[in-house]
Amino acid sequence: MDCDLISMAFLEKWSCCYHLRLTDLPGVRSTELCSIPQPVSFMAGFAVEDYGLAVLSGATSCHFGDWVMTPMGNQRYLRGCGVFAVLDAISAKFAIQKLLANQRYCALPIPLSKQELLDCIVFTDGLSYRLIYGYVMEHGVHREVVYPYEGLFNGNCRCSDYAGEPKIRVHGFSRISIPDICSMLTRYPLTATMPFYRSFVERGRSEDLYESHPNEVAGQVGRHAVLVIGFGTRYVDGVDRDFFIVKNGWGLEWGLNGYTRVAAEVLSEFTLPGVVMDEVDADK
Repeated sequence: MDCDLISMAFLEKWSCCYHLRLTDLPGVRSTELCSIPQPVSFMAGFAVEDYGLAVLSGATSCHFGDWVMTPMGNQRYLRGCGVFAVLDAISAKFAIQKLLANQRYCALPIPLSKQELLDCIVFTDGLSYRLIYGYVMEHGVHREVVYPYEGLFNGNCRCSDYAGEPKIRVHGFSRISIPDICSMLTRYPLTATMPFYRSFVERGRSEDLYESHPNEVAGQVGRHAVLVIGFGTRYVDGVDRDFFIVKNGWGLEWGLNGYTRVAAEVLSEFTLPGVVMDEVDADK
């Protein structure tokens, strides 16, 4: 991908927190990984819960490893993709903030409660970053361990049950313009939106580089949110193709342990959380 700011120096600087540097990664094609039956204990030498390692071949920049990625979630049948993507972005931003504040401290990211947002937000217009970020800005969000995911919309907001438990709060969010996407991705993962193509469900889990089918209509069945963790350029069918690496929320059995590469033109609406703070429950 043609970007002015390349993060190899960044990766070398903070390599204490990465499982591997890009220069250490063997060239492995995603088609080789996908040919192995799933789920399995290991895929081409990478543990199933690999936190993004399996899709790094060809990447220019990528945030990977359990120091910045939370475990892969599975939203099941719920339309909770925006909640999964935003909370994963907030967790990663918070972990990186702590690393930058103390260069010798590599903190594990804190999984945040998807169930709380699904229970307590009234979604009136489908996927809405405004509603999701707005809730976390105003109320904060509990940790996953306090308010665990159930995979159900029950409409019962139970924050009062956990009064006094610490929450994570975010101060604003930014929409990232196209010229700034690559440089921002060298610093933090971003959320992004794509049309919900039905082919993404099947072909996104198996193709070396996903792009929409020519006969599909963009947005015909809504939109889908993902966490963008990196970018690069890959030689596909005789052409260099720019791509983004994304973390989905459909479990480890989808894609490469839950991650995949998508053609750059598929994604839009990139956002970044503001400063993340660990605060006492404001709802008590």
